[in-house]
Amino acid sequence: MPAAPLPGGAGEGASGPSPGPSVPRDVIEIRLPSRADFLGAVRSVVRGVLEECLQVRVPEEDVQRIQIALQEACINVVRHAHRGDPGKPLVVRIVARPDLLVLEVEDLGPGLPAPADRPPDPDPANPREGGYGLFILRETMDEVRSARRDGRHVLTLVKRLGGAPATPAPGPGGPA
Repeated sequence: MPAAPLPGGAGEGASGPSPGPSVPRDVIEIRLPSRADFLGAVRSVVRGVLEECLQVRVPEEDVQRIQIALQEACINVVRHAHRGDPGKPLVVRIVARPDLLVLEVEDLGPGLPAPADRPPDPDPANPREGGYGLFILRETMDEVRSARRDGRHVLTLVKRLGGAPATPAPGPGGPA
């Protein structure tokens, strides 16, 4: 299945808009079984992209926060969307530009719960076990969007790099 359009024209066909010369059209796509023991490889690829493939230096703290967000998104797919079924594929797409990182996590699950059904944000006075995933994503990334695409759920995580302006990144889905 071809990758969906991502910011900067990545994944668009020949008839789509042509990105400027500084905007990469490359999309890294990782397909793996829904198993927690495979997620270290995804974290390593994202770290490699951030450290080796950009023309800007991403601070170590940002690299770690992005890895945590991606780990949380992927482990939620394994546990909740796919309910531990390793036969269901987990797909991660990465698009990195000097000013923007877009991560897409695709699964076969129903998507995020409705806002009314989500756990409340953490309360330090009343700690609980579990239910922090979406809060971590919203606190770590600049945008978190959830959408259905071709019968699949796609969670899009956007992080602006190097002081990029806070304008929404192009792409489908509403806020999560």
